[in-house]
Amino acid sequence: MSRRVALAGCFGFRNTGDDAILEAWLHDLTTYLEDISVVVLGGDDAYLRESFPEVAFVPWRDWPGTVQAVEAADLLVVAGGGLFHDYWAMEPGTFLKAPAWVGPMYYLSLIGLAKLFERPCVVTGVGIGPLRTETGRAYVREVLSWADAVTVRDTGSREVLQSAGFPEPDRVAVTADPVFRLPVVPARKHPGLDEALTPPVTRPLVGVAVRNWPGYPPPDQWLPELAQALQGVVRRTGGTVLFLPFQAYPVHPPTDDVEAARAVSRLMGEARNVRIVERYLPPRQADALVGACDVLVAMRLHAAVLALRHGVPCISLAYDPKVRHLMVDAGLDEFCFDLGDLRRDVLEPAILNVLDRPEAFRRHAGAYRQTAVQRTALHLEMVRNALQGDLLVRRPLSPVWAHWARPYLTHPARPESPPTSEADDAAAVERARIRAELDRFREEARRWASIQRTRGFRLLSMYWRMTDRIRYYGQRLVSRLRRQTAPAPVSPVTEATPIPSTPAAPAGRAEPTPDPAGPRSRSTRKVYLIAYSPFDPTGQTVYLGGAERYLIELTALIRETGYEVEIYQSAQGDWFRYFYDIPVYGLDTGGQTGALNETINEVLHRRVEPPDLTVYLDFSLAAPACFRPSIGISHGVFWDDPRFQGSTAQILENIEKITSCIRNLDCLVSVDTNTIQWVRTVAYPLTEKIVYIPNFVDPEVFRPRPPDWPKDDDTVVVLHPRRLYPPRGFDLLEAVVPRLAARYPHIVFAFVGQAHTERERQAVEALAEAYPGRVRWRVLPFERMPEAYWDADITVLPTRFAEGTSLACLEAMACGNAVVATPVGGLTDLILDGYNGLLVAPQVAALETALERLVEEPDLRTRLGIRARETATVFSIDRWRQAWRHVLRRFLST
Repeated sequence: MSRRVALAGCFGFRNTGDDAILEAWLHDLTTYLEDISVVVLGGDDAYLRESFPEVAFVPWRDWPGTVQAVEAADLLVVAGGGLFHDYWAMEPGTFLKAPAWVGPMYYLSLIGLAKLFERPCVVTGVGIGPLRTETGRAYVREVLSWADAVTVRDTGSREVLQSAGFPEPDRVAVTADPVFRLPVVPARKHPGLDEALTPPVTRPLVGVAVRNWPGYPPPDQWLPELAQALQGVVRRTGGTVLFLPFQAYPVHPPTDDVEAARAVSRLMGEARNVRIVERYLPPRQADALVGACDVLVAMRLHAAVLALRHGVPCISLAYDPKVRHLMVDAGLDEFCFDLGDLRRDVLEPAILNVLDRPEAFRRHAGAYRQTAVQRTALHLEMVRNALQGDLLVRRPLSPVWAHWARPYLTHPARPESPPTSEADDAAAVERARIRAELDRFREEARRWASIQRTRGFRLLSMYWRMTDRIRYYGQRLVSRLRRQTAPAPVSPVTEATPIPSTPAAPAGRAEPTPDPAGPRSRSTRKVYLIAYSPFDPTGQTVYLGGAERYLIELTALIRETGYEVEIYQSAQGDWFRYFYDIPVYGLDTGGQTGALNETINEVLHRRVEPPDLTVYLDFSLAAPACFRPSIGISHGVFWDDPRFQGSTAQILENIEKITSCIRNLDCLVSVDTNTIQWVRTVAYPLTEKIVYIPNFVDPEVFRPRPPDWPKDDDTVVVLHPRRLYPPRGFDLLEAVVPRLAARYPHIVFAFVGQAHTERERQAVEALAEAYPGRVRWRVLPFERMPEAYWDADITVLPTRFAEGTSLACLEAMACGNAVVATPVGGLTDLILDGYNGLLVAPQVAALETALERLVEEPDLRTRLGIRARETATVFSIDRWRQAWRHVLRRFLST
């Protein structure tokens, strides 16, 4: 039975940060929990409904609908954002009643409703403060104490809540902003990036996220200082200033970042290289643009959050305490400036300094990002516990009082006489609702007259609310008049229109599980990719390795031809996910993995209808059944794994299975010559089906270390950029590290990759603990891998078996690293021993000797690195794409 979650937040006002919170939550709920339906309580803009068509939205103006949504929910989640403050007037008279505007009392009322209906309620990752009035402090501390679990996004928020007299301060956990949970998508993959940066910009790219702020200090005090500082940075560096609006909701000044950007731009005078994005930025596009910047000046909190996610140096402008709270928690307080103290002669040098020496910022940002991701996992755990009944539900309201209060809540009006039709019924309800809204409008107009002589801050606040209401009712009136005068529509469709089998969805966002068997009838041209990954069998963990990078690039090529792409993989139970923007169907095979598994082959081919073309990302999935036409890919000889060599009978059986797979295929793409030579020795005629397309590297992205890249010349960094598990030789390195670390105090080992099992995770953490600062471990997204190679002098790839033309090897070579590898699989297609790298046996002693040699001979490292770079350019991604296009043209009509 589906469980219903009511998700509340400041959504729907074209605020990029708040919408990113919503997207992160919807991704987590639909990805990690099953049988969940979500209703979103908040804003009412249509763009959210278009972005998330499968989600129900109840706008804040629809209070009767809000009451019903909370009553029908199994859980209320107050989902994050700076919701609890008293910048604007707190109106106690609206508690548990129809709100006059979306403010703290609205969210407190939602918690009150949950407790009236005895529903569990969790408050997650919220910002608290400032609370300057006793009314604000009293309502926040009392009503938040009703929640069954409370987490705040920063230490400062917890301190504000404690100072307000929260009765149980130990119950408040500090986590982080939910936006840290937003899946990372490579910036260069986002289609909106080229649009914003066309024509090409000059570097450095200085991003600016500024907003109008009506509080202290007045804009005429700090806006000129900011403009002059930016003007000086452009003059000194020749770079480009790019204004990024994190809210484009031109109802009143504080929500119109585009106008704020224009104001700063005008003050910069004749400065060139200034660009303004003059529209709303969806979260993913904003994330991509921030990731493309060299430095960011962030007044908006979530601009700073996105900068921390990417490790982009960020100078933050604290117009509100929440901005400093974030930077303090991240250990980056020195990069935060109060708006009241902003001076051009301080801000300009700060921007230039962080551009020249970003290493300190990146170090702290990387550490905080990992902490934030770990902490925010608590949010989802709280939701899971609440839905499973493992969370103690508080009942702060007496049953007698709650029973008395419920009938007094506002519910939808009903016609007094029986309706004559459904249309009359709907019209009567609509008229009653409009009358109620007009009554509230008149009441607000009377309040407006009564506060004209109060202090200006409150007056301005009411003015903005008034204009918002006038705009709203004007739109309603125009829409109603058009409906009444428009002729009846005549449909041009004479027969049923086919429905696409897979609904479109924003990149990287998981959807509710459709029919896991995949579409049975198709109205579009499709290519299916059959694979073991990109997810683990449970669908909970995404793999980030060479095979997944290959998958992304191949998908882009197929889409160029006008075909849609879907991935089908082995799974534990049926599920549906998105890998970046590619739909992935997990089909229940009992979670089985491993090559030459006939059970996986049987399930996949029984439950999936043949598409226009099938690409077996691992060609061993193409037997005994195989769709036609089909292409298989060999990523290297995997049957050199000792597990496939238990006996002569097993070896012969595997030879038959492997040749059967190739025989079933129309074409086999091999990434190395090792596979081709093996086939030639056992089944020569099958070589006619094989096309040699070695793996690739983008030499423009993976290039030698930039001259200004921070690198300690006194250390030698040895990098292992692979998944940590035995086939890639992690156990060999585990033995080598203590030996070399004892003899060479200036050597540093950097492991960049996911731990395959708990055993590898514990082993690498033990090494890092035993050699603090000299053994490092981290996991980087694809787009940040160049940083790992630029930090390194030597890349070591001690593969034992199952290797092709390794992407990691090509990337290290393209970046000019000296490479130590083993003569396994396709590595011998890339490395000539002693010319552009060293080839050694996959043994501890041989590996130790080669690394010792490179540590002691810097000239050899340099010579090998130069030749490695020359070799890598032959394997450019452009040549790879051209070769694959030639193959695809044989099977796909364009």
